[in-house]
Amino acid sequence: EKYNITLKTSVTLGIDLVKLTKQLYARKPNPKFAKYLTEETLGYFNVNINTEAYLKEMPAFVSKNLNKNFGKENEVLELMALGLEIALDEKAVAKIMPGDNLVVINGITNLKIDYVDYDYDDNYDVKEVNKTKEEKVVSFIWMFTSEDQRMIKKALDVAVSKSDASFAGGIYKIKQGNGKDFPLYLMFREDLVMISNDSLELNKILYMDKYTVRPNKSFAKLMKGSKFSAAFQTKKIPALTKDLNLV
Repeated sequence: EKYNITLKTSVTLGIDLVKLTKQLYARKPNPKFAKYLTEETLGYFNVNINTEAYLKEMPAFVSKNLNKNFGKENEVLELMALGLEIALDEKAVAKIMPGDNLVVINGITNLKIDYVDYDYDDNYDVKEVNKTKEEKVVSFIWMFTSEDQRMIKKALDVAVSKSDASFAGGIYKIKQGNGKDFPLYLMFREDLVMISNDSLELNKILYMDKYTVRPNKSFAKLMKGSKFSAAFQTKKIPALTKDLNLV
């Protein structure tokens, strides 16, 4: 249709699965996501499920629909399903992570890390070797709603106490691969948890109220009206593939 290509599909589901699907996808995206979709945003994708419904309904669904494959051992499957129901407090887990997720792609960033590795000299004695790792990667921010952030914060504080993470300027820096891999960064903003491989992007968000940000209205409209959606600024894709040396 002029400059638009539209693909439409349909799926037929069984009655039980229709009921389950409506419960699992009954959550709408957090409207606060929209302000993080700006004209600088290269692309995004979002996924919205109802975590409470998922944890509540899936054990019974699995037990009912898979026990025919277990024959005489179907009691084991029922026991496993019961164990899941007991182990997972769906209301508590749903408060930590209700199920709405947004991943924002910001473009290309140069990541660099200095780390200490170990090698052997001619006498087979261990010696420290300073190494540098540098790479061009796609910069992203994964954000999700969390109405109860206490458990995540507690885990991060434990990581800081063990020197597996550090905290400065409102942002946690989390080590990966014993410090040999690029770190991840995490921060809390209102009822959102944000995780990124690029600390500069999180700092932009921390201070975004101090400068003018132009929203991407088409991205925001699509995201708000969809349980699942993805969009990219296609005009920026050629430059992206060139920067990443993709054929």
